Amino acid sequence: LDRVLDPNGNITRYYYVKETNRYSKLGNSSWPIAYTSGGLLDRIEYGAQSGSEASFGQQVVFDRQYRCTALNSTCVNPPGPNSPQNTDLICPINTVCSESAPSFFDTKRLAGVTTKALKGASWKTVDSYAFTHTWLNPTGSIPQLWLNKIQRTGVDGTATKNQRPVLFDGTAYANRADS
Repeated sequence: LDRVLDPNGNITRYYYVKETNRYSKLGNSSWPIAYTSGGLLDRIEYGAQSGSEASFGQQVVFDRQYRCTALNSTCVNPPGPNSPQNTDLICPINTVCSESAPSFFDTKRLAGVTTKALKGASWKTVDSYAFTHTWLNPTGSIPQLWLNKIQRTGVDGTATKNQRPVLFDGTAYANRADS
């Protein structure tokens, strides 16, 4: 889905960024095949009418960051230090691939959302939402990415105002498959 036209002639456009990976076709590690392993919504533009698609007035931008265990600036493109789980499924270019089948997952997490409005010829930020994550390991097995907090910041020209954050807490329960 990259374009929606509603009954009133309003147009919404969706822009994506794809993630690629490789695997060894037919188990032959010297014959890696590239494929699209995941896709991320990059931005949404809306506010245009049919016939004037160059004049979108609003935009939503999605900030994606790698799902690293450190969740800070040391986080690099997997499989680097502090890489997320599933790094054994990533086959970088110019390496021997041991995976004999494609796998599908995202290496990035949603770190923020920014809404913008077109003012003159430039995009001006209206609101931003920052997502704070942590890795939880309640059962001592594989750590799971957990959303801790959403912080909304409103912008009015050059002035900003932080709203009260939304905090998330949880309780670990046995997985049905493990019970």
